[in-house]
Amino acid sequence: QVTLLEGSIDVSSRVARHLVAPGQMAVLGADQRIGMNNDADLDRVMAWRNGRFDFGNADIHSIMRELSRWYGLEVEYREPVSEKFYLETSRDINVSDVFRILETTGGVHFRTEGKKIIVMR
Repeated sequence: QVTLLEGSIDVSSRVARHLVAPGQMAVLGADQRIGMNNDADLDRVMAWRNGRFDFGNADIHSIMRELSRWYGLEVEYREPVSEKFYLETSRDINVSDVFRILETTGGVHFRTEGKKIIVMR
C-alpha cells in the first residue's frame, strides 16, 4: 500500500494502473488489482513517522506484525483471536505495557518466552 501526502505518483500492476493524488491510498490486492481509498486517514498513516503506534479497528496479526518489527520479537499464535483493537501510544513505550493494554480488552492474552511472544485468546 502507498499513501500520498503531496505531489502525485503513478501506481501500476500487471492488470491495473492508477494516478495517486495527495490524501489517497492505493492498495495492491493478491489479484493484482489496485484498490483506491480517496479519504485516507493521514494521521494514522503518518503515526510511525511521528513516533507513534496508531491502530484503529486492527486485527491482532496487523498489530503483532508492527510490534515484532519494532521490538525485534518472534510471534507464535496458539489460538485465533477475532477481536479488533484500537490503540494509540508512543513507540517509546515498553512492549510489556503494550501487551498489558491489549489484555485489558479480555480478547487476547500474551505469554513471553525470551524474544518469543505467544498470542492466546
